[in-house]
This record gives sequence, structure tokens and C-alpha cells, in this order.
Amino acid sequence: MCPGGETLSAYLDNEVEGPWKKVIEEHLTLCLSCKHKIDEMIFTREQLALESAPDFRASQERGRSYLAGLNSIEQVSFWRRRVALPLPAAAAAVLLLIILGFSTLLLSLHTDYRFMSIRTQPSGSSEVLVTAPIDDLERILKSLELNSSRQEIIIQLPKELNFFVVGEAEMFRAAEYKRNKVW
Repeated sequence: MCPGGETLSAYLDNEVEGPWKKVIEEHLTLCLSCKHKIDEMIFTREQLALESAPDFRASQERGRSYLAGLNSIEQVSFWRRRVALPLPAAAAAVLLLIILGFSTLLLSLHTDYRFMSIRTQPSGSSEVLVTAPIDDLERILKSLELNSSRQEIIIQLPKELNFFVVGEAEMFRAAEYKRNKVW
């Protein structure tokens, strides 16, 4: 029975010791097939040893010159850089900007629905306009309190606003509280 290729390779590399080495040597004298395999391995080893290592100096020099050229290239400023953006993402961003723009425009056209104007006319007959959100009753009451001198106050509610009762109205309680004060 002939030894395998790995065993012959180990024998060739002097990795087989003791009685196994003698057994393989005796087998090689008797078996021409195994002797031929060993001769092929020796020939391959010699051919590999004859080939010199590739010369990397030329490619190293090209790499160094390329890297030196990178340092001399002027860097593009932040504002002139191109941004790679996929077309669907760009379209979504433009659509979002358009929607935000139109919603802002619509809200600005209907500001009278969200704000209440308080006009005070002091004795000097100049009109002062205070605009406050309807939700912010505290701010409205503070504005009225600051202008507590005797003056004409006109509270103008937004046009076309539908009111509905939710609990007890705070405005009436605050107005009753202020009624006890002298304006």
C-alpha cells in the first residue's frame, strides 16, 4: 500500500521521523510510482526556488508619486462640492418643501382664525393693537391689566369662528374678577 501525497510531502520536508521514515525510504526503493511523485515534488520545489520574487519597486514608486500628487491637488471648498443624492430622495425633499410652503401660506392667510386682536385706545387717541393666540387667555388678560388706565378697549374675535362650550368659560370668571377692580 502506497503512502498518500501528504505523507510523501511530509517526508520530503523532513517532518517524518523514526521508524516511519525508514518504512517510506524502503517503499520508495521498491515503488516506482511513489518515486515518480517524489521526483515531481522535488522538481516543483526547485522551479519555485528559481523564480525570483517580483520587483515591487516600480509599483511602489508609482504609488508614491500618486500620493504626492494627491497633496498637490487643491481641495474643493464645502460650497462647491457636489452631493450625490438619489433621485427619489431629491424628489421627496422637493415635495416636502412644497407642502411646507403651501401649508405655511394657508396658515398665514387664515391667521384670523387662530388669533384674537385687542385694540386699546388711550386718551391720546392713538390706537394700540395687541394680537394674542386664542388659546393663551393668560396673555390676553395680562395685556388688559397692563393697560388698566381708563381707555376704550375693543376685543375683536376672529371672523367665522365657531365656539363650543367645554366646561366653564375662563373668560367670564376672569372678567368677573376684574370687574371688582376700578379701571
